[in-house]
Amino acid sequence: MALRALRTTIGAILLCAASGCSTSPSGPITLVHLSSPSSKFFSFPSAFQFFLENTPEEQLVISDAASWTDLWSRLVKRNSPVPDAPVIDFSQDIVLFTTMGPEPTSGYSTFIQSASENGGGRVVVEIAEISLGTNCGGLDTITYPVDAVTIPRRVVLHIEFHVTKTVRDCGS
Repeated sequence: MALRALRTTIGAILLCAASGCSTSPSGPITLVHLSSPSSKFFSFPSAFQFFLENTPEEQLVISDAASWTDLWSRLVKRNSPVPDAPVIDFSQDIVLFTTMGPEPTSGYSTFIQSASENGGGRVVVEIAEISLGTNCGGLDTITYPVDAVTIPRRVVLHIEFHVTKTVRDCGS
């Protein structure tokens, strides 16, 4: 937990330094989901295709091509053939990434719902995580739910992730 907060803070500080640190506006930020059919990044694989060995639940801010390439290679290392990483213009955008870590069956999901600036370079990212209730069935396969979005590169001093966890009720 402390390491995740440190990574997020360091990433945000580096992003600020790289972009010049001026006052940023408040309000909603446009998200581009890398897995959306309307996105130019539709090649982003589904959770069934990912393997994040020894990766716990985490949220990341990715602001450079080297970090993106490293994460992508971890995500798809067991795929054959290995899909090309979606091309991100890091001079214009940054990537926000979330994973639930390994889950015991299908039916788990995570989704970055929104991001908004609250003034002074503070960005709040809302994430929903859905897990199966005790009466729900799923495929007996380990899955690795993930989501990734791009947001415009702006002056960001701090990115805060809020995760809302929901258990799906499938009845009795």
